[in-house]
Amino acid sequence: MKEWTKQYGKVYGIYEGLIKVLVVSDLDMLQELFIKKFDYFHGRKNLVLQGDVDNDDRVHVFEARGLRWKRLRALSNPTFSSSALKKIHGTVEDSALELVRLLSPQADRGAFNIHVYYQELTMDIICRIALGQRTTNFFNNPLVNFVSNLFMRSMRWPPFLFGHLIPPARPFIKWTFLKIARLFGLSGSKIYEIATDAVHLRLKQREEDSKRGIEPGEPADFIDLFIDAVSDEKIEDGSDFSKSELHITKRLTTPEIIAQCFVFLLAGFDTTANSLAYASYLLAKHPEKQKRLIQEVDEYCKGEVRSFIR
Repeated sequence: MKEWTKQYGKVYGIYEGLIKVLVVSDLDMLQELFIKKFDYFHGRKNLVLQGDVDNDDRVHVFEARGLRWKRLRALSNPTFSSSALKKIHGTVEDSALELVRLLSPQADRGAFNIHVYYQELTMDIICRIALGQRTTNFFNNPLVNFVSNLFMRSMRWPPFLFGHLIPPARPFIKWTFLKIARLFGLSGSKIYEIATDAVHLRLKQREEDSKRGIEPGEPADFIDLFIDAVSDEKIEDGSDFSKSELHITKRLTTPEIIAQCFVFLLAGFDTTANSLAYASYLLAKHPEKQKRLIQEVDEYCKGEVRSFIR
């Protein structure tokens, strides 16, 4: 694509199967499209197996568009506020300390692959704050392999390839793929199954507590935060995002809660593990920067980190 840009310029067209796609690398045009005219270009490109993002029950904020995207964003934003994130600080710290314990034996063994440790850390934290896992589960979590396998898919994977070559057949391709995925327990199906079970278990627990007169306490994780999410933001019908009259629900539905947990898992796993691994690589290659970082951490934490490591 870099060579094509040199040959054809900053704006040119390509085909993904039978689908026409514009490739734009002009920064001024991108600013115009994504910022100044965001109302016209707010929707993401639909993936082959994505389905109908306007009408399907189970749609997350990264898939949604128009008025539905605005509603999901308004409902999800409070979940990632400073006060909400402080509530999961203890969980994140506990998983980080477990990572330190597991890394300690490697200190005198020379070079090793730290990326797998960061994958375990990332998945452990995600499962504890988004899927109801109560304790650390390093190197015993099947989701690590499920999600890793999902990221190994390429655009030449048959369902993607046929979906691009025959766009009208996408609904049939999606239906067939989902049937096969459930039948053979493929990665995507397993991940959704785990997320679904976690959300339904929490809803059942809340229902039982309500019957006993037990009020919900402080949110334990993102499932609780998503269940409690209520938007006070006014989302008007007939806005720039949609000209149709729609009923606005100010709570997340159960399928939407499952979808938010699912995308949180996918969006957070690979990106975070890769960033941590690359940062560690750079620190190992530049010991002077590593020393400076240690000094700054010690100054800020006043020796607390060192005591944890010991």
